[in-house]
Amino acid sequence: MYLALRPTGVAELAALLATAATAADRVAAEAAALATIAHVPPLAHGAQNTADQAGAGSVELTARLHAALGHRVDVEASCPSVRGPDLEWLDCQRSGQGTGVVVVGAPLAEARHVAVLVPGVGTTLDGLGDEIARARHLAAAAGPDTSVVVWADYDAPGWSHAGSQSAAADAARPLRDFLRSLPVDARVTVIGHSYGSLVAASALRSGGYADVTVLMGSPGVGADSAAELMSGGQLYVLKAPGDVIASLGAFGGVDPAGESFGAIRLTTSGAEGHSAYLDAGTGSLANVAALVRGNIADLHPQSPSEADRIADRLGEVVDAFDDGVTDLRRQLHLPGWADAPLAGLQRVGNGAGQLSSRGVANAIAEVHDLWDHAVGAIAWG
Repeated sequence: MYLALRPTGVAELAALLATAATAADRVAAEAAALATIAHVPPLAHGAQNTADQAGAGSVELTARLHAALGHRVDVEASCPSVRGPDLEWLDCQRSGQGTGVVVVGAPLAEARHVAVLVPGVGTTLDGLGDEIARARHLAAAAGPDTSVVVWADYDAPGWSHAGSQSAAADAARPLRDFLRSLPVDARVTVIGHSYGSLVAASALRSGGYADVTVLMGSPGVGADSAAELMSGGQLYVLKAPGDVIASLGAFGGVDPAGESFGAIRLTTSGAEGHSAYLDAGTGSLANVAALVRGNIADLHPQSPSEADRIADRLGEVVDAFDDGVTDLRRQLHLPGWADAPLAGLQRVGNGAGQLSSRGVANAIAEVHDLWDHAVGAIAWG
């Protein structure tokens, strides 16, 4: 009975996990190798406007922005006290946790390169100081003629509702409209961090467009491939060591940083964890700045490690195993018996690429124990 019910996927899973144990030790201090990618030239820009043309363009841009944002704002009365000659508040609202849109660097009407930074869970109007600091790092790294917009014009969920996609769905149209309002002759890069990556992906699905889209520390965007998001432009992804949020797979689909997704993954040297991608001096900041300016030749792509490849394959095995167990549950009419082994398998599948050899070995033993327990329940049921 045991052998008849035990899917071959379990044996394959154990073999993959054993390989992952060796690979995890070997690549623990991995220095990512550079990959060769096709050169993508920056967009061509027209001749520089005269002063009169620039002035007229500024008025037109302001009208488009106000139409996209839906209202004008009293900066002194509503916006946080963060000020500076390099900073312009376009919008802020005090209702609820507050929302805001602020430009750092060159004025939008003069920018040839525009980056739109979409922050994630826990973002509030009064808490935008950290995001503004990151925007300033990016503006400085990208150089002159660059505007970095912190777009927080949505009710970002708190941590207790971080698994909900409703806020991203609600934000898709406003972000799409804002992207459409930007200068038509500027190179536009949209950068979604954490939950903001889901917001950016939702805007793209709603008809938004950017020349380049960057997903940083993404917990998932509900897609199985880059082609599902992009009707044009380029898609890049950054996932730093120790970024547990980016390993959650919270919104379904394939891990955007996985090889099978089809995005170009870039190195993040010097960045650790979930919130350091745009810290000064990091390789991730240098890569994003190169994308903003269109200096594709300056990028440092990251080749998938052996552990990443194993984790991708492991995820496929776990998905297939889940389907098999679900079918078995339905056929035997024993609801609930497989919950424990499934939870163990998913835990292993989601984190196999980051586990130490001891952790993998323990996980193998746990999965086998849970499966044996489940099979025993069948035998006695």
